Amino acid sequence: MAAGQVMVQGRMSTTLAQVCRRCLEPVAQSFALPIRFVFVPDDEWDCRDDGEVHTFPAHLAELDIAGPLREEFALAAPMYVECRPDCRGLCPACGSNRNTARCDCSPPDADARWEKLRALANH
Repeated sequence: MAAGQVMVQGRMSTTLAQVCRRCLEPVAQSFALPIRFVFVPDDEWDCRDDGEVHTFPAHLAELDIAGPLREEFALAAPMYVECRPDCRGLCPACGSNRNTARCDCSPPDADARWEKLRALANH
């Protein structure tokens, strides 16, 4: 690394508070991410921030890495989580959680607009 450049390397970990994509129950999930950033003074770099190399004003006395950390974390965090692999989700008719309650709703009627596709699939 050249003089004036800063490398930040480490591991970021936290617990994400999300909701199950099927039943909407809270899910706490541990999450860890290795990080590595290179910061270069903007007067030494002729390109904009490319994800690997970040620039900062050359006259700064302190470097704020919160933005790049937040971005890496947001990109690496799982978009969808499930409380467990066999989650039964919510009943589409009454909305009850099928994991904790039993409902007596009948299955929804088939949408007639899909009949031609169903017929093709059965051939």
